[in-house]
Amino acid sequence: MSEADERKIKLLRENEINNQMIATKSNSDIRYNNLYFLGDSLSDSGAFIGVAREFNIFNIFKSQEFEAPLYKDFCSNGPTYSQILANKLGIKLVPAWRFKFLKQIYEKIGNNYAVAGAQITKLPFWKLKSIFCNNFSLPKQAKALLKHHQLTENDLVIINIGGNELINAVNISDINESKATINNAINIQKATIINLINNNARKIIVANAPDISKTPSFLNSYNMDKAKNLSEYFNSVWLEGMKQLQTKYPQIIKLFDLNVVFNKNLDEFQKKGGITNKGSTDVNYSCILFGLNVKPEFNEDCDFYNINDYFFFDFIHPTSWVHEQLGDIIYDLSQSKW
Repeated sequence: MSEADERKIKLLRENEINNQMIATKSNSDIRYNNLYFLGDSLSDSGAFIGVAREFNIFNIFKSQEFEAPLYKDFCSNGPTYSQILANKLGIKLVPAWRFKFLKQIYEKIGNNYAVAGAQITKLPFWKLKSIFCNNFSLPKQAKALLKHHQLTENDLVIINIGGNELINAVNISDINESKATINNAINIQKATIINLINNNARKIIVANAPDISKTPSFLNSYNMDKAKNLSEYFNSVWLEGMKQLQTKYPQIIKLFDLNVVFNKNLDEFQKKGGITNKGSTDVNYSCILFGLNVKPEFNEDCDFYNINDYFFFDFIHPTSWVHEQLGDIIYDLSQSKW
């Protein structure tokens, strides 16, 4: 066995042990009947790769996989906060989806409908990735959840989506059109939440979006200022819309300020001497849609030994330490009074 293989096995074993420790860290005081996620890669626990295998309609490829240092089917080097939270609440988390492709329905019943790459809205049809992503817009995820489950008053629904919406908005040349796209997205998110409430959802946590200008994808790029301004705009419109819903539906919706937590974690990581200006790896996730494995390539000066010195796993996704912080904070939020 090569030294590289030994390092890989050591890292995977450490992640398995850490995950087991997280699963038994504490017992929930407030217990929920079930836990449901709607969102994107930040809370995806395997739906993206599961759906990609469904799209492999001709069965001409081997079963696609995420390779180390990616952890299992997560877009990080450890479990995403959704899995960490589920462990803390004592609820089994199962990736789920329902979509129609070439006149055939593909579905898996579970409780985590978050899919990497998903947006609140649909992409324009002329964009190639719309063939995939538009099946998992926020309303489509909610529709799948309601098709598979009858919500109870003691179910917890977590909605965490918006990063991909912001990336799309930054790539639009006209700033007014970018803002109009964001306004439309928030209106659709509000309508989706109302739909869930009308279907008996009584405990909903909704997160805003992080400042994407601080991610390696935009940091020090010519679009950094635009990304910062649009992130601020998204979160201001989001807050106004969510406050309106809280007034109309009291004691149902809790707000999670992901942006504030993200910035605080970033500052803390920097003070500890961590690396925050670049990702530990370079990853092309879209290759999974073409039947290929996702194989991260370590960036310069990074390897299996020091990957946890990095705040970002790749161009935009955080490493496992960040997810652990999010899992703890959202757990505490879930245990506070409704």
